[in-house]
Amino acid sequence: MKSFNAHLLQLVDTTKQILLLPNREGFDLVRTYDICYVEAARAYCTLYFFNGQSLLVSKPLKEIAAQLHSKRFFRVHHSYLVNISAVQRIVKNDGEALELLDGKHIPLAQRRREAFLRFVSTKGRRS
Repeated sequence: MKSFNAHLLQLVDTTKQILLLPNREGFDLVRTYDICYVEAARAYCTLYFFNGQSLLVSKPLKEIAAQLHSKRFFRVHHSYLVNISAVQRIVKNDGEALELLDGKHIPLAQRRREAFLRFVSTKGRRS
């Protein structure tokens, strides 16, 4: 069992396509390309998936961001990390927000706007 767990952790570390998230019973294995966005609330985060499901985890956003694929995810606000393939447009409301494919609006921090635009233009959408 220990060698299986060690192998699993190595696989997770090398591919960055699977997150290993602790829960009460053990671990959840989450495919990163299934994640639409992540929302932080203190030391917890909720991962929202393209299929409409969500998962609450007891990890801060900073730790989750460090584990996610840097070509796909961008921290657009102190409380949000988004998968750029989920972004449909930037809208102006009270400030700017990202409109996701499901119609949800995620705030885009003014101080992160230029970096986000550069990120999207260099990484490409839907990569």
